[in-house]
Amino acid sequence: MKNVNLLNPKILGFIVLACVVYQASTLPPIDSKECQAWKLISQQVSQSLKTVCSRNSLCTGMSCAGIFKENNYTAGVELYPCEQPPKVLLYGDAPGFNINNISHNLTDGEQFLIPGLKLDLPLLGKVEGYMKVDVKREQNFVLLTVTARGHVDTHVLSIDPWPDTLNIVVIPDKKNSRS
Repeated sequence: MKNVNLLNPKILGFIVLACVVYQASTLPPIDSKECQAWKLISQQVSQSLKTVCSRNSLCTGMSCAGIFKENNYTAGVELYPCEQPPKVLLYGDAPGFNINNISHNLTDGEQFLIPGLKLDLPLLGKVEGYMKVDVKREQNFVLLTVTARGHVDTHVLSIDPWPDTLNIVVIPDKKNSRS
């Protein structure tokens, strides 16, 4: 039996080519409803948040990157519409703001505290950052909204702990076709 050297450039090249062809054949068509929806969402988020976003190759989400107050950040969303119930993965990294490689799977109505995103206000209390997801299946579509929220924790003033002025809709309610 002859030993095959997998590091042989011809064999390695064939393996890489076979993998690329296989992966390309499993990707959704660029003009599919999913791809078009995520392309539109990534463009809208790019414009509204002055960042650079693009849909992923599977047309199930997007990733964004930018600079805020001279600090780099990355963030993204991945939709899992076929899960029961549908879920969303939110992830991000902003080391300059003490937000390090966070990632959370969420279902409808769930939210999570963004570790490191806190502002202490002397005499008033603190404001903490949260991300909230609304994701519902409606026939052959998934309705998705992602909201950044600020929670005020104060014992001095009588105010709503979730003021509207601290809620920013990052991804507005859009229909994404199911596979």
